[in-house]
Amino acid sequence: MVQWKATAERALVASQQAARIAATWGARGARVIARGAQHLWRSAALRRRVVRPLFVTARIGLLAALLAGLTVFAGSALVRRVLPTELAVRQNNWGSRAGVEPRDLGPGFHFGPIGLTSWHILDARTVHLRFGAERDGNVLPPLELRTADDVEFAVSVNVPYRVQEGRAHQLVADGLKSNYKQSAKTAVEKVLLERLATLSAEEWFQTDRRQAVGADALAAVNAALARLHLVAETVLITGVAFPPLYEQKLAEQKLSGQKLETNAVLARRDLAKHELDVEEAAVNREEAELIAAYDLRLERLKLDMESQALAIATETELFRASRKVEADNLHAKALTVGQLAVDQAEALKERLTNEALESAGGRLLLAQEAAAALKIKSITLDAARPDAPNPLDLDGFVRLLVGDGGPRPK
Repeated sequence: MVQWKATAERALVASQQAARIAATWGARGARVIARGAQHLWRSAALRRRVVRPLFVTARIGLLAALLAGLTVFAGSALVRRVLPTELAVRQNNWGSRAGVEPRDLGPGFHFGPIGLTSWHILDARTVHLRFGAERDGNVLPPLELRTADDVEFAVSVNVPYRVQEGRAHQLVADGLKSNYKQSAKTAVEKVLLERLATLSAEEWFQTDRRQAVGADALAAVNAALARLHLVAETVLITGVAFPPLYEQKLAEQKLSGQKLETNAVLARRDLAKHELDVEEAAVNREEAELIAAYDLRLERLKLDMESQALAIATETELFRASRKVEADNLHAKALTVGQLAVDQAEALKERLTNEALESAGGRLLLAQEAAAALKIKSITLDAARPDAPNPLDLDGFVRLLVGDGGPRPK
């Protein structure tokens, strides 16, 4: 502890010394700067070239700033800017036209001097009345109701509304500017409590009934908001909560009903399956009968075609055999006739050949052919024999070979 205290004292002394040194050097620097500024101010050339232009520029800037300030002040005093998310209503405070002007002013700049006019600015955006649980981002608590069959439940509803187009000045004129949102909330809540209580607990689970009661509630809400110059866009039912015990019993009832419906569907399915099986059996039976009848008819047609084919084949074979026999007979007859003609021709040929050969010319031809057929390599003649032919005696040699050429005795 003592050590820390000594360290702190030393640090304090060091900081004090540093402060004194800084003050000393700062005073010296200030004196130097002051001497330099005084020297520069005493210089006429510096005042003429630097100081005077600076003063002129400063005066011009000051005048420009003054004019700009006056312009901004005059603009803010005479003109009112209206944003795109706003509706403006102008009120005249003096003169014969004093009061709220009967028109709405949209986004832009509008003339209105301060004091002579007053401005009423309304929100042009859609405002949401959210009834529901806070954890879901709702501002208002859910609506506590009883169904037509006396069952407690809570409903979450979102009702977006806005100022009617061209009716903002009437809203201001009726003095509703400060409390129209609270009045709208009260009117909407009253209508919803009345209209949403017309359904039974069972109907809350039917989408078409919820949509119908929402449409009916929207019409009633717009009728109530019309007096406030407001209009609702829709009535959106975002949630319905019944007591846990009732929801449990309802879930059990729904489950039982669902089981009954499931059993009924299964029964209808089984019945349909049975009817389908019966119909399928009947179809199969008819199909089998049709197939049997078709097969029988096909077999009969096949037998008829086979018998016709056999008859045609038999007739064809008989026709072929008969034609073959006729053809064979004609062929044999033609062969016989032809052979007879050939034989007759051969006989005629033989007779004519013999007749021709029996003539002198024929014998000469035969002799010529015989001589042509002879292939005598050498001839040996016996000169001692008197009947030996003499080759030099050509006539005798010819008579030896072919005879004397006279007619032969018959």
